[in-house]
Formats: sequence, structure tokens, C-alpha cells
Amino acid sequence: MNVVLMLLLVGKEDGLTVSELAKRCGVWKTVATRYLSDLGTIDRHGRPGLGLITMVQRVYGDRREKHVYLTERGLEFASQIRVALTEPKPRRRF
Repeated sequence: MNVVLMLLLVGKEDGLTVSELAKRCGVWKTVATRYLSDLGTIDRHGRPGLGLITMVQRVYGDRREKHVYLTERGLEFASQIRVALTEPKPRRRF
């Protein structure tokens, strides 16, 4: 659920840093980095990721700091999650 929470937080506030996301989700920064890697284009094992986020390193300021943004695919997926969470009555799938 922390992965979903991170994705929704990025969708709500584009440009948060990895440290800020870790703090808001209540996980260590290393754990947040792992989750975000899996949501990115290449996961932590070097395999193709989900492509839902992109992490950007700023040119000026602290270059160790990475800011997280949703991709187009990530925007669509986060929107579907929000709709599913706010539906008054779950749809039957069979």
C-alpha cells in the first residue's frame, strides 16, 4: 500500500523529493527509493519498470536531490486508483 500511497502523493504534489515522500509515507529513504525505482522506467534490478514516474535531478542546488513527477501513464493510473477508491459501491467484475 505504501507504493500506491507514494504514487498518489506524487500525483497530488508533483515535484516532491524522495526524502519528502519517504517522510510523508513513514518509510526510510532507501525503501522509498526502491519503491520509486520499481515505478520508474527501469526497476531496481535493471529490468523494465512500470513507467509511471520519472525522477529528475536539478541542475542547480543540491544535485543529490531528485524530484519525482508522474508520466502520462502515471497520471492515468493514479486517476483510475482515485476513482476506484471513491466509488460508493464496488462494481461486480463477473
